Amino acid sequence: ARTYLQKHLSMIADETKYAVRDAVTRRMLGNVDETFVLSLDDSGAEEDGTPRRFVMAGRTWEVVDADSEKVELLVAPVSEQGEAPVWAGELPPVPADIAREAGAIRIAVAESHGWSTGVEESASAEPRGSMVGLDPWLTGDAVTYEIDDYPLSSPSLALLAENVAEHIEASGCLPHARLLTLERRRDAIVLNSTHGSRINETLAHFLQAMASNIEGRVGRVLVDPYRITLQVPGLTPAGVVEWLTETPPEALDDLIRLSIPNGRQLRARMVQVCKVFGVLHAGVDPRKVNLGGIITRYRGTPLVDEALDKLFSERMDIEGTTDLLRAIQSGAVELRMTAPGALGISPRGQRDLLLPNWSATEVRERLKNRLVNERVVLVCLRCKDWMRFRVERYAEKHHRCACGGAMLACAREGLEDRLKEWVVDDDPAVRNRMQRNAELVQLRGKEAILCLLARGVGPDTATRILRRVPAGDEEMLLKTIHEAELQYARTRRFWG
Repeated sequence: ARTYLQKHLSMIADETKYAVRDAVTRRMLGNVDETFVLSLDDSGAEEDGTPRRFVMAGRTWEVVDADSEKVELLVAPVSEQGEAPVWAGELPPVPADIAREAGAIRIAVAESHGWSTGVEESASAEPRGSMVGLDPWLTGDAVTYEIDDYPLSSPSLALLAENVAEHIEASGCLPHARLLTLERRRDAIVLNSTHGSRINETLAHFLQAMASNIEGRVGRVLVDPYRITLQVPGLTPAGVVEWLTETPPEALDDLIRLSIPNGRQLRARMVQVCKVFGVLHAGVDPRKVNLGGIITRYRGTPLVDEALDKLFSERMDIEGTTDLLRAIQSGAVELRMTAPGALGISPRGQRDLLLPNWSATEVRERLKNRLVNERVVLVCLRCKDWMRFRVERYAEKHHRCACGGAMLACAREGLEDRLKEWVVDDDPAVRNRMQRNAELVQLRGKEAILCLLARGVGPDTATRILRRVPAGDEEMLLKTIHEAELQYARTRRFWG
């Protein structure tokens, strides 16, 4: 009974941790949890097929490989500047009341400077339906305060006022609890909604599910407590307005329950519930389990219902979102299309905490440091004698064996025993591979050794690399090796 209690009824979720390894330096960076891994496919991509990017150790990384046969994720540093990481984790949700009051603070800042905020227009609109039971923030009855009532420092107040002024100048109004604004940006549609994490998460999933019917693609959605960014092919602001103003609020629960099982958001909760119900054993890597099949098989049972309820209680607020739809359709909350403003993009504070991303030159330098510090073994094909040294110390004395032979096969030190076996193997394929290996070392020396020490680079790939790269062009050589390593990491699961 005690064992069953520990394995199935513990309040602490039984989650597996996965190591994260840098593909360039081969160093371990840290660990990620099950929720992160289950949101990826085997190639490490998002639902829309784009590579997952996230922050670890103060830098932005891109997932290269998430093979379920491995207990680690392989990542590469992102060298492009200005790319915001897609994965923000699951932080404690910001309650709706806090987010709504943040919107009220923006209004208070604007009013303290005498700026027009658009609140007057929203307040003068006559409701078209009943507002009974709605939150005071949605009906305009919530208690608000003057800006002097908040303990804001002068620098903070100045920064907030600057953002508010920029937004008003661009859009002519400020989003708040009773005003949602829609902005069409170059690559996305932004819905400014100061209604907190859980309501915005529910609203975002609803809009994404509806938008996926346009071209059959789910696209990408970024959610925070104050805005929803939708990047879905074919989506227009008019479509968002139509869904928010014409979808019956009472249908929201059914729509969410129908669409959630088709996405990745349910996976982590499904794994936790399956372990509690005994469908999955503790310690089983959930990536090796057909979770989609389990969801399909148990749809409509307490197993899936419990997973859905767990997701809804932790990340969504269907009741609060239903009230918001009621308020929009009754006229208590206005939905307005505006020009893009400063408040429609996430604050830069998160990005300011990051270290500068590595440039392409720095990435190649890190790769070079790894390769030149590898220990390599050369075995003579004539006398089978061998020599061992660090790549950085490769010199003219390593060009020939003591017997005078110039055909030296190369491998990293960890493969020394196997290399010695390969050079005496009678298999024609193995002997041919060793011959080509030695020919590359004879022709290109250290450059060939650097290629052959790279992950997933054998004589064939090394030959292609060296054909492309002129002798002496170290920068291009390292760039090509880096590309070959990433390609191998992405495709290694398909190799025999």
